Amino acid sequence: MKKARVPVAILLSLVLLALPRGARAGDNGSLLVILGASSAAGAGAKPVSQSFASRYTAYLGEAQPSYRVVNLAVGGYNTYQMLPDGKTPSPRAHPDPEHNITKALSLHPNAILFCLSTNDVAGHFPPAEVEKNVLSIAEEAWRARVAFWIATPQPRNLDDRGRSDLAELAAWVKKQFGRTAVDFTTGLGAPDGKLLPQYDSGDGIHPNNAGHALLFQRLVESPITPR
Repeated sequence: MKKARVPVAILLSLVLLALPRGARAGDNGSLLVILGASSAAGAGAKPVSQSFASRYTAYLGEAQPSYRVVNLAVGGYNTYQMLPDGKTPSPRAHPDPEHNITKALSLHPNAILFCLSTNDVAGHFPPAEVEKNVLSIAEEAWRARVAFWIATPQPRNLDDRGRSDLAELAAWVKKQFGRTAVDFTTGLGAPDGKLLPQYDSGDGIHPNNAGHALLFQRLVESPITPR
């Protein structure tokens, strides 16, 4: 019998109720784990200290010295590689036990930032398939009562179908995850979905320093940041 999936809103509500009041990634002594692909790993930024993840780590560390960040992002990865241990192997890719949600949870974080990469769409995975994987990853965090934040996919210079799929995924993330979604799409891309030239590192995929600065600012302005 097919297992019924618990609605996203119900799982999210249970987790938020279970967390200590005000528990966010920046609470004293807390840990944030980042999952993602090349942009989250710092690609496009020169030096890598200018990447959004590095800048955000430094920003939070200055605000709270006990704050820690572990970045498990790996260039080229897709959502299959970030699925939990024990998932049925897929021809697409297998979960990486050193860089997936299971590894992230083994570090006992109080929050996870999942940066949805563009690699699934670039590999021609349909949005519905990507959405299923994202929910599987998020549900692992929710079951462990760990706050789960998700960044929308960044613009990328794909073909018309690819850019349409990225837009569909960005809209889905915002709708499904609400206030726990961070907008990494708006302002970085042109109306046609391509990466704006002023934010392009030169490959049509990764943001340059100015693009990383914009994404860093989105994180600072999001509810994940302690006030």
